Formats: sequence, structure tokens, C-alpha cells
Amino acid sequence: MLVAAVVMLISSCALIMKVNNVVPDEYMDEIYHADQMQRYCAGNYSSWNPLITTPPGLYLASLAIILPASLLASDQLVV
Repeated sequence: MLVAAVVMLISSCALIMKVNNVVPDEYMDEIYHADQMQRYCAGNYSSWNPLITTPPGLYLASLAIILPASLLASDQLVV
């Protein structure tokens, strides 16, 4: 089980690095996601770029991971 997980991790990293080398620039709507992510990290949850095709719920779901992790990492909330 552990060997399979390590193989999967290494394979995924290799694939990501290969794609990043072939397509180093943003493509499709990534440029809009970067701006949206910066807004969410700044705490601006009411703003949404209509050019993004991903549902906003995925951004909000990531807060379920970010908020507890930031609370564990420091005394202050870092979002």
C-alpha cells in the first residue's frame, strides 16, 4: 500500500513537471483563477470573476483546509 502511494506520488510529480515544462505559461482561464485566489486570500469572498468556469464552491471548500491549518500553525488567523 505504501509502495503504491509512493509510486503514485512520484508519477504525479513527474507528470506535473513535464506538463509545466511543455506549457510554462497560463492557459485557458488560469489567469483569472490567480486573481480570484488572491481576492479570497485577502478575505474578499463576495467578489467573483464571471469569466471563471469553476463553481465558487470549490474555493470555499478550500477554506475548510486553510482555516484549521492556519490556526494550528500560528496564534493568529492567516488567510
